[in-house]
Amino acid sequence: MKKLVIYTDGASRGNPGTAGIGIVICNQSREIVKEYKKFIGSTTNNIAEYRALIKALELASSFPANEIDCFSDSELMVKQLNGEYSVKNEKLGKLFFQVREKEKRFEKVKYFHVPREEEHLKRADQLANIAIDDFKMMEREREKDGWNYFVKGKGVFSKYEDNLSSGYVKEIEMSFRKAIELNPKLWAPHYHLGKLFYLTRRLSEATTEFERAIEKNPEPKYEQPIRYYLGEIKRIKSGYSFPKNLEGVKKMTSNSILLNHALIEWFENTLREMIKGVLSREYGEEWWWEGVPDNVREKYGIRSQTTRFKEERELPELYFIDFYDYGKIIEANKRIFSFYTDNPKEWKKRLDNLEPIRNAIMHCRGQYLSAERFSRLKESCIELQKLIEKVRKGAFQKIPNVYPPR
Repeated sequence: MKKLVIYTDGASRGNPGTAGIGIVICNQSREIVKEYKKFIGSTTNNIAEYRALIKALELASSFPANEIDCFSDSELMVKQLNGEYSVKNEKLGKLFFQVREKEKRFEKVKYFHVPREEEHLKRADQLANIAIDDFKMMEREREKDGWNYFVKGKGVFSKYEDNLSSGYVKEIEMSFRKAIELNPKLWAPHYHLGKLFYLTRRLSEATTEFERAIEKNPEPKYEQPIRYYLGEIKRIKSGYSFPKNLEGVKKMTSNSILLNHALIEWFENTLREMIKGVLSREYGEEWWWEGVPDNVREKYGIRSQTTRFKEERELPELYFIDFYDYGKIIEANKRIFSFYTDNPKEWKKRLDNLEPIRNAIMHCRGQYLSAERFSRLKESCIELQKLIEKVRKGAFQKIPNVYPPR
């Protein structure tokens, strides 16, 4: 199959209001090969239209096709993507950028505006509305079992995770506790309570909640971060946790060989946390899929499954990629990182230059770094510390959109 024909629709009841997306994917003969529907929360019609298209392009990548024809009844979206209208709305701008990223998987993508009466488009509209109806029915059931309290707590937690005042902590904890009270079978509130307590250094309570989450069989993708948090808590309680700030690392030892190791370990772990934090702020829980290039993600899947050590299998995703991959991630998300640094390309260049020094140290070949190389290592650590401060200060600021040409 070389070409796919896609019909997408987004429905919003209230505009903004409860919204869903519907997708119909056809082959060249206009025969349906896949249908998809999903409830996407409360949003506007225009955002729903864009999100339907983004998901459709993701689904299309699983077919052996290099050309895509996309049909929609959203005149605004089609004309924006065809360059006839400019993108002025900030939220639509982010989605516009995501569409451009998804397009890169194909040789050619075209957009067409068609009336909603078109047969396949009517089916897409029907799927979007079914998604809304299914969610409303499920929501009525969830009101009885505490799910709404969990969603409320999670929403507040996600918004204020970088600025947890005592008032927010109390509100979030109360929501998760109520969810567990109404439905003791839920595991997710335990996981998020554990994370809340970990961040506020209530470590014993965090351990209890993480263990309860594991007992209740969480989804596989959450078991790994839970194990990681439990390991971090053990290290903190043992008194042997690694310093989080650069000054603390410098005070660890006066031995130059050991200091080399300490600096590079601080640098790489801090870089990982910074990248994940920035991408999570932009993409939410989908940061790994939306912000990390495909060829980088593939390494995690292979290495996490083949490592012989259980302790390693419990580490987060970024621990399984190569050092030079951090630069690839920053470059792939230069629109986002340019908000925190004047030139993301310079950071990729810095990481590329630092890689041989890092490898020499971590493979025990860099016991005696030259003055020039040691200076480069120290300078990189100082620049990363500055970048971290910018990221923290920009936690609650809006990242401006840059709309790349098609």
